[in-house]
Amino acid sequence: MQRVDFKTYEKTLTEPEKRRLNEILGDELRAQKDIINSNISRDREHLRLVNFAAGPFLFRGTLGAATGYFLVRVEPLLKLGIKNFDVAIYNRESKVIVLVECKSSITKASEEVDHTILAAKEATAHKKDLDEMVGDSIGLTEFVLCTNAAYVARVRDYVSDQDLPVCLWSADQATGKLLIEKQGKDTQGEIAKGRLHHDGGLTGLLIEGVDSTGVRPILFLPSSHPCTILEEILPLLQLALEKIGQTRFQMSDIHTLLKGEASLFNVTDGELWSLCEHIVKQGLESQIFRDCTISTTNLKDKEFEVAVKKGSVRTMTKDVRAKYTEFHSVKNSQEKSLEKFDASRENEGIKRLDDFGNQF
Repeated sequence: MQRVDFKTYEKTLTEPEKRRLNEILGDELRAQKDIINSNISRDREHLRLVNFAAGPFLFRGTLGAATGYFLVRVEPLLKLGIKNFDVAIYNRESKVIVLVECKSSITKASEEVDHTILAAKEATAHKKDLDEMVGDSIGLTEFVLCTNAAYVARVRDYVSDQDLPVCLWSADQATGKLLIEKQGKDTQGEIAKGRLHHDGGLTGLLIEGVDSTGVRPILFLPSSHPCTILEEILPLLQLALEKIGQTRFQMSDIHTLLKGEASLFNVTDGELWSLCEHIVKQGLESQIFRDCTISTTNLKDKEFEVAVKKGSVRTMTKDVRAKYTEFHSVKNSQEKSLEKFDASRENEGIKRLDDFGNQF
């Protein structure tokens, strides 16, 4: 169906048709708000799990200090645009990299595990890129699927049945313990099959269960939901502006914030600029940012203002969520409503929207 402006098309309708279209719109608007909020909540759950898995591998974390394995980057293969892992953990002495994929909920174990196996194959094919990322020649790559404790049993059964080369980490967030599932009695056999880590010290600690305090070293991932990123970056941006007594900012100011964000360590400058552009475009579209230099076309030269309610972090993030949800729910619901209305008119033998395209 050709894209048609909702308001313009509405003017061509009779009053009964307008009422019918707006009834459809009301239903779609409620549905779209639920979908958007559900997607944001799911993204937040995923981010919470990523932090739970990564926390012990920080510089002062339990496992980092005890084993020499440290978090080196989030989304290590992002620049390649391929199926990705959430975090990369590396030991410079043993030259072992551990790539971890986090799944906060699992409906069908086969789909999630197969996704991880596919990502593992792609990571293996791009080993040189991983070498470049860590600045070393990686000797061994291990793959991990980390999920919440409630889903571990179904994943373990599938991995064992299919004899797949993936370690399974269990995140018991209720007790604050991160564990590895020992899937077979033959330890050496499980190591050889890629279901236990080659480092006995790392495996031993994870079998016992390692504390993860829930500290959030990772505010967001580059591929996080746009609303999540905006909710996290806005308070930091506003604080930075208040410190220098300014109300306007440029894309370079967001770049400076991201460069100082520990969770984006090892992310290339090119990736950071792409992320900055993404943040600015999403903010402008949802009227979270205000363009102060309309006549300037280059995003890097433009000046912007924060257009959300000032105050506490809670106040700002609540308004970010409201503005983002409102814009996208209206946009999506108008498109869906026109499709449904168009289908109902076609059933009645009335011209489709496509036939009106040249009028708009």
